[in-house]
Amino acid sequence: MEFSATYLPEFGLSLQKLPKKHGQHVLKKIKTILAIKDLSVFKHIKPLALPIGRATHRLKMSEYRIFVRVEGNNFEFHNVIKRGDAYKK
Repeated sequence: MEFSATYLPEFGLSLQKLPKKHGQHVLKKIKTILAIKDLSVFKHIKPLALPIGRATHRLKMSEYRIFVRVEGNNFEFHNVIKRGDAYKK
């Protein structure tokens, strides 16, 4: 099974707000995840108990959370938020 990715404009904006080093790590993590060709990818991308916006899953990356909507075999990346702010309303 092959997975594809789409990126919302909000994802690009939130990525630009990160320090350059962290932004590069986020992109590297996403590239690594997309290289996984089977369902073991879901060891890394976990479902949210309650959706945040349209995001249904999250991916941990050190002190950041990457929010993703999973539809079939497509990952739609929504935004990157610092862990302490990620789950606040």
